[in-house]
Amino acid sequence: MAKLYITESELHDIIREAIGNAVARKQERMLAEQVESVVREQLNELFDQSQIGIVNDRPAAEQVPAPVGNDMDERKKHHKKFNKKKPGNLDSKKKDASFADKAGTKRAVVLRWLKKGTINNAEIMRKLWRPKTKKEEDSLRSLFYKKRDGDINPDSGAQYAFSGQDINRMYGLKSDL
Repeated sequence: MAKLYITESELHDIIREAIGNAVARKQERMLAEQVESVVREQLNELFDQSQIGIVNDRPAAEQVPAPVGNDMDERKKHHKKFNKKKPGNLDSKKKDASFADKAGTKRAVVLRWLKKGTINNAEIMRKLWRPKTKKEEDSLRSLFYKKRDGDINPDSGAQYAFSGQDINRMYGLKSDL
């Protein structure tokens, strides 16, 4: 087989092009991951605020009716039929857990952390919103607890919830404390 000869400048051009392509692919992947993260966070926020819900997308023929009397065994058989483990795939519980880990863990982790009672929530509120007066601090502390507990606003009927930005900032504060 004959050797192929290229000049040093051609070699540099090939290397530059390969590096450029690799960088472009990496940037595309990073951008896609960032977009996916933002979309998941927004969907979780809407789901937490009860603005969206989950709809059963199975065709009516595949849906399992609620068990009546001793129909539980039939339902279990039917459930197994549609939820068989495929070789090489995770089972549905692991898939659900991994999706939850990626999708909403920041919000869930922060809310569990705040409700646990091992940290001073008022201190977190002060670091998060930096109130200027005592009256403002009292008002913001009340709002903070309502958002933490997911209380319902009596005027609008909407649920109090932290914004994605607040969750991200508290997640950052979590590692500092």
